[in-house]
Amino acid sequence: MNQIAETVDLPTQLAKFARAYRFELLILICFTPLALLHFRNLWRHDHYQYFPLILLVFPYLLWTSQQPGLPSSTSQRWEQGFTLTSLLLLAAALFLWSPNIAMMGAVFAAGSILLAMRRTGKIARFMPLWIVLWFLVRMPANLDTSLMLALQSWTSRAASLLLDALRIDHALLGNVIWAGPQNYFVEEACSGINSLFSLTALVAVALVLSPRPLVHAVLLIFAAAFWASVVNILRVALLVLFNERFQINLLEGTPHTIFGLLLFGFAGAMLVATDQFLMVFHQSEHIVDLDATKRQANGLQLNASPLNNERSHPTPDRTPPLVGEHRFAAIASPLFIVLLLGQFYSLVAGAGYAERQSLPQSNVTFVATDLPLAIDGWEQSGFEVQKRDAQNFFGEHSAIWTYRRNNYEVFVSIDYPFRHWHELIICYENQGKELASRKVLPSDNELPPIVYAELASPSGHTSLLAFCLFRRSGAAMQPPPEAKGLVSYLHSRFGRILDAGESSHEPTYQVQVLAPILDESDRLSDQSIIDLHQQVTRTLRSLVAAKTGDR
Repeated sequence: MNQIAETVDLPTQLAKFARAYRFELLILICFTPLALLHFRNLWRHDHYQYFPLILLVFPYLLWTSQQPGLPSSTSQRWEQGFTLTSLLLLAAALFLWSPNIAMMGAVFAAGSILLAMRRTGKIARFMPLWIVLWFLVRMPANLDTSLMLALQSWTSRAASLLLDALRIDHALLGNVIWAGPQNYFVEEACSGINSLFSLTALVAVALVLSPRPLVHAVLLIFAAAFWASVVNILRVALLVLFNERFQINLLEGTPHTIFGLLLFGFAGAMLVATDQFLMVFHQSEHIVDLDATKRQANGLQLNASPLNNERSHPTPDRTPPLVGEHRFAAIASPLFIVLLLGQFYSLVAGAGYAERQSLPQSNVTFVATDLPLAIDGWEQSGFEVQKRDAQNFFGEHSAIWTYRRNNYEVFVSIDYPFRHWHELIICYENQGKELASRKVLPSDNELPPIVYAELASPSGHTSLLAFCLFRRSGAAMQPPPEAKGLVSYLHSRFGRILDAGESSHEPTYQVQVLAPILDESDRLSDQSIIDLHQQVTRTLRSLVAAKTGDR
């Protein structure tokens, strides 16, 4: 009977909730256009593809958190501060057209509702629910990319140590594990960031459903990061072990997926075991909820009040919602509506502005005949097309030509699309090469400036690299004076400001010439590589403009 009463009561509770927080919900709705764009962009990153689970489970978490409790002494100014913060973030998101900033504002707007519910005693805990919402926001300033690179390097080194312990002959070059003729590149997806983000989000949800003391909860989140790293190291090492020692290929297809799911389940089991281990240090095997203790102290008063029987015996609520408690949200809501109209304008009337702030998927393709069969004595001997993840550091697409002249072989490649400047040297460093020298050559005949570098591999061989970037329309990209350091960091972080102009919304294309040097006594001249690079850049830049219709 109680279950039937709760089911019948649900629509009434939802109607009361919508009436009580109608202004706050209106503010939240004003984030919808940019929030939808944010979710579309988030889905393109594998390590954020858990977010639908957060969206689906959060209403249930909020419903289960509605327990009768004492009103909080929290000042209403906190709610007003959250609303004001969300307004400023939405304005900044519209100006910069940043869906991620808009999502931050939406989290603050939702936090204002949670604070109001906590202040009036409708929910017992605010912070655990609010933390769960932050898992819908991408880490700012590409910190997730930096974390991915760090995890990629750490996973490679740790997996190599484990393979040493398992007596598997191999060599580690950057993020590439060589075992005999086979090489295993620890890609971004193998860095462990997927399981790290998914496990921490899972722990955050579990802590709402099953509250733990603060120290216990913090240790459990650190345990999620620890087990995610351990399991991923095992994953890389076992993939090499099974393939090399038992000739069982788990590198792709359904076996790879099943293997990954089994390891993720193992990590989940280890988290449960860690949680039970931490329980040993409690005085009781049952968790004491401090908010519940306060409620029990006032239990007689709460149970004696006929108002607390409302859930089991719902009665129509004819009391109008108190506008005074929501006055600030009511005053701010017209400003949010103006920003909502601004979003619609950018999406419809200003569609070009909205489009240029995001990196679209490229449909440009190249064929072998796009470059001449012979260029100044260089003969084309091969052609290859590669397609990767949209967020891959090497670019989603690459078209690679091989040219030979006498005993020399060079690789000509166009990689695309990128958002701004792409420091190719960092990609080669992740493959195990070391930067020996780097210089920027000024542009010549309106061609983009060339970055010319010498790379050394652990085997002792060197490679000469020349690369440049240009916009879709052919506008040259200016490289930073150095590959790393503060100047390079500022150049990458604020490239949108440094690269201001009419074409700043266009994707960039990278042309590179890589010349491996096998014999130092008979190496190619720098000028021959630069000349080849300039000729292919002139051809490919014209082709990009023609293929994309910017000509």
